[in-house]
Amino acid sequence: MDGILTRVFKLSIFFIITNLALAKGITPSVLMFHEWDLDACPQRAKKSLTFNQGSIHFLLAGQFIAQNKKITSFCYNTTNLQQCKNIDQGLITKITKKLTDCFSVIPKKINTYITIHLNDSKGSGSIWRNEIIFNPNHKNQGFSYKDFLITPFLKAIKENQLKHVSLSLQGEMGATIFSFPQEYRKLIEEIQTKDPAIKLGISLNYNKISGGIKNYNTKELQLLLDSINFLGFSAYAPISRWVGVKHFNRYIKNFRKEISRKGLELSRSLDLIFSEIGLGGGNWLNDGKTPGKTISEVAGAPYAGIHRFNGSNNPWSNLRLKLFRRRYFLKLKNFLNKPNSPVKSAHIWNAGSWDIHGIYPGTEVFRDLDLVKNL
Repeated sequence: MDGILTRVFKLSIFFIITNLALAKGITPSVLMFHEWDLDACPQRAKKSLTFNQGSIHFLLAGQFIAQNKKITSFCYNTTNLQQCKNIDQGLITKITKKLTDCFSVIPKKINTYITIHLNDSKGSGSIWRNEIIFNPNHKNQGFSYKDFLITPFLKAIKENQLKHVSLSLQGEMGATIFSFPQEYRKLIEEIQTKDPAIKLGISLNYNKISGGIKNYNTKELQLLLDSINFLGFSAYAPISRWVGVKHFNRYIKNFRKEISRKGLELSRSLDLIFSEIGLGGGNWLNDGKTPGKTISEVAGAPYAGIHRFNGSNNPWSNLRLKLFRRRYFLKLKNFLNKPNSPVKSAHIWNAGSWDIHGIYPGTEVFRDLDLVKNL
């Protein structure tokens, strides 16, 4: 049996290398959760570009302080996980400068994707960002979400004269979109007036698209959807152990159904993006430390993985799981390269055991260079 698995392993390398060379839509991500991630952004961007010279994805996460799911102020992790510094103009200027420095290493010709997250500063017992309610233009203690996280990107883009930018105004944050669609449309109009070349969009969760908001203005939401250049969603729905192109087609079909259930319509010409995608190798426990033991467990929970590595819980040390991950990305490549595929980019979650490239520090043990060297 082991001999058969070894031959399958070698064949998988051959087919991955020969077939993934055309997978232009699989895009590595430079994830920035803290200030030290911003400091390391230029080096990680360069590393990302060694895997894909056509596109790159940046994700910046800010933090909030909230009461009853409503934001009272913003803060940013500047020194360690336990210290979140309140936002002031000096800190915003520092973030802008570091983003500008990072973007200076990006060739102007490539596609640059940007996503913004806003997470609870509490850590344990925190509110999921998908459920937080806030107006992006409202100032809390002197600063708005726009001031904190959108304007720095706009300045960095302008300073570096980047030409092919797709900016998602938020990421997997449905409650704010469903609560304040008109405010996001106002943001879009304002940005497009100043820089019409930037493509603007929003990103939602794959099945809890409204973040729990039940009362919303359907007309305003439809106007927002009609005004964006692209729509992203996290692609972590359970899949079959025999994953194929049809399963990624099903992702799109089910997402469109979720939109339709809200009384909304998506244009067939609207570009879609997998704003987060990958296999974590975890299971239904989703505790950050327990690897899946079988393909069925891993396939049933793509969102679950290892972010507390202890030296013995690497799911990809299991050959069957490693081969399954290779099959998954091969089928994703085939899906993205279909003629007229609605998904223009698939942003890999390059953290923990999802990091197939080994971009984020400490994830090298999870990477698969034979898989990604021709992406």
